Amino acid sequence: MYDLSRHLRHFNRCLSFTGCQQSLLNSFNDYSLLAKRTTFILKRRNPVRLPKYGETEYRLKGKDYVYDLVQDTEILKKPNVKIVLKQFVEGVGLEGDVVSLPRNKAYNEFLLTGRADYATPEVLKAAEQLKSKEKKTVTASSPFAQILESVDIEQDEQEK
Repeated sequence: MYDLSRHLRHFNRCLSFTGCQQSLLNSFNDYSLLAKRTTFILKRRNPVRLPKYGETEYRLKGKDYVYDLVQDTEILKKPNVKIVLKQFVEGVGLEGDVVSLPRNKAYNEFLLTGRADYATPEVLKAAEQLKSKEKKTVTASSPFAQILESVDIEQDEQEK
């Protein structure tokens, strides 16, 4: 954003030499006048007349300056960001899950705190390897459950 305050401070110093009591910087509270980075996509309402053969220029009329607003990029909704979780987050996902979240939420709650990374090809590959290791190392909740699992596997093999 354009730093207008620096110029206003200089202008205030110049005014103080002339005897102006009120500071211009203090009275300038309307931030809507500051420069913004916005893009408006416009379309001419009426096509511009082409110059005739032999004419050097054509003077534009008032109707040639009328435009219709097609799109305002400031209002345009930003797409969600894909992130890979580094740890379990309740209500969001498990470690290694790829989650799509709104930009502000992903940045403030997950990327800044270190609970997630952007979903780059390298990070996606590492998350996939982590998921495959988890599938291989499925552990039962108790020793009794491990015995039941091994018995079920043996029975399945005998039936085949």
